[in-house]
Amino acid sequence: LVDLQSCSSGQIVFDLLTFLNIDISKEIAICLYASILSDTGGFRHGHGSIQAHKTAAALLSTGIDPQAVYRNVFENITLEKVLQLGKCLSKIKIESDGAIVWTVQEYPVIDSGIGASYRVVEIIRAINGVKIAVFFEENYVKNETHISFRSNDPDIDVARIACEFGGGGHREASGASVKMEDPTDIRETVIKTLQKVLE
Repeated sequence: LVDLQSCSSGQIVFDLLTFLNIDISKEIAICLYASILSDTGGFRHGHGSIQAHKTAAALLSTGIDPQAVYRNVFENITLEKVLQLGKCLSKIKIESDGAIVWTVQEYPVIDSGIGASYRVVEIIRAINGVKIAVFFEENYVKNETHISFRSNDPDIDVARIACEFGGGGHREASGASVKMEDPTDIRETVIKTLQKVLE
């Protein structure tokens, strides 16, 4: 089931359950709210539509605790992960006069998901003047590189860029995973692609 206009997989499931006239319990509401919350970056990304807020309101009406869900999604991090985030941030590279910023995790030392790519790429995208932020996670166990893209420019659609590398996502937040034959080549190819977008 694909809905390119939807802000989140949680939104799609909510719409499906509503269409099927299935009651949404508090337990289900917690999961759906967490999905929408994470996919919209805490309702900060542009694809966090009016419908997403309406859905969130409906989910909140089941009695869930939004602060608890937020803490579990975004603030549940160990000291070890914080230290590893610091290592990633120490490797920041700037390209195209500050329009592109990127960094890399060269070993699979941070757990995947919100604990790694989300935090790193959201931090570096906040740097003044950045139009595109990229985080490369090089997983030597899976022999692949996961690439997280973020756009601060409404004219730059990183979902299209991610599609070029076999991925997808939203206009402002997307990702892709590619086989890691040569990590350096992957990074260079991605950066060159981004630079062409900026031309």
